[in-house]
Amino acid sequence: MGIRIALDLACADAEAIRDRFGITLSMTVREFQGTSCIPLELVKPKRQQILRSRSFSHLICDKDELLDAITFHA
Repeated sequence: MGIRIALDLACADAEAIRDRFGITLSMTVREFQGTSCIPLELVKPKRQQILRSRSFSHLICDKDELLDAITFHA
């Protein structure tokens, strides 16, 4: 294909690159040509996940008991 430097890649046909190398490199070519293919997230969305750990053998509600358990596991 005669691509040796980034400028050669930027001037290449994105469809031909996609057929030969795949979508990822084709998107890179389009990005070089000024077409945004990967949107930027300016603000990360809040996590929608809660992590629950079952490290303790029983429910711990007392602050001092929690501190003792953390100290033991650390």
